[in-house]
Amino acid sequence: EGGPVTSHTVDCYSCDFRFSKVPARKVEPGSMRPVYKYRAEYPRFLGVGKGATYYESNTKKWSSAWAPETGDFAPIGYIPETEMEETYGYVDGGYGVMNEIGLTIGESTCAAELIAKPAGSDGSVALLDIRELTLIAMERCATSVCAVQTMGALAEAYGYYGADSSHVEAGEALTIADRVSGEAWGFHI
Repeated sequence: EGGPVTSHTVDCYSCDFRFSKVPARKVEPGSMRPVYKYRAEYPRFLGVGKGATYYESNTKKWSSAWAPETGDFAPIGYIPETEMEETYGYVDGGYGVMNEIGLTIGESTCAAELIAKPAGSDGSVALLDIRELTLIAMERCATSVCAVQTMGALAEAYGYYGADSSHVEAGEALTIADRVSGEAWGFHI
């Protein structure tokens, strides 16, 4: 269609490499969206609300400790839902990949000067990592500008932590493109 293109590769050795189609969902006014701790390993999520891929019945259980809404699969906090009546459906591939409107995101881990840990770890209150930020952008945005503004505002309001708490890999650089405006933007955090 002549619009911008971006790509992504998840390059960790133990990541959950599955793609999941996360359906659009109705949003109740005043409701809160759960936020989950970053988990790259299989399964990166276990439960409902993020597509059939993550249902307990569709997951090979290598550990009896895995259960929806417990441990790594329990929310670490909540943020206000979007004011939209319905979210966009999207493809989750470790990070938000593309939504039904044509917003696409490519991710690359990079170094960072400032680091934090997720809420509940060593007194930290940071709720959002890059995975959650990209999923929220997929749910709420049609344009790359909206994605940059939404992710930036949420990181400022609720705190950001890197997937790795070392200076070497606590940062992220995203390329964001969309079919609606035909623009592409960069986002670095």
